Amino acid sequence: MVHQSNSFRVIVQNPQKKSKQEEHNQVAQHSQILMASQEKSDVDRIFKRFDANGDGKISSAELGEALRNLGSASPDEINRMMAEIDTDGDGYISFNEFVEFHNANRGLMKDVAKIF
Repeated sequence: MVHQSNSFRVIVQNPQKKSKQEEHNQVAQHSQILMASQEKSDVDRIFKRFDANGDGKISSAELGEALRNLGSASPDEINRMMAEIDTDGDGYISFNEFVEFHNANRGLMKDVAKIF
């Protein structure tokens, strides 16, 4: 059995003529899916770099160490970042909190992805 993507299946099952705009929209949608997949891969990779001990959450010590590797970060800056990103206040940045921060700061996270 050959694995086919949903996009491919839609094209094969609906072979009718498509307008240039429809073709463009389909290509754009496929590109967004690929970009979303790459972006998720980047988020996973960056999170793992911050989560030095691999326990699935980022402590203030791990955040501080990662930020020091990127440049310099004062304890006050680290505390402010923890307070901003740790929205549930448990003292750790969960993967979901990290994703929310990523989504709100895409430009910054693209720069971080280049470094990591």
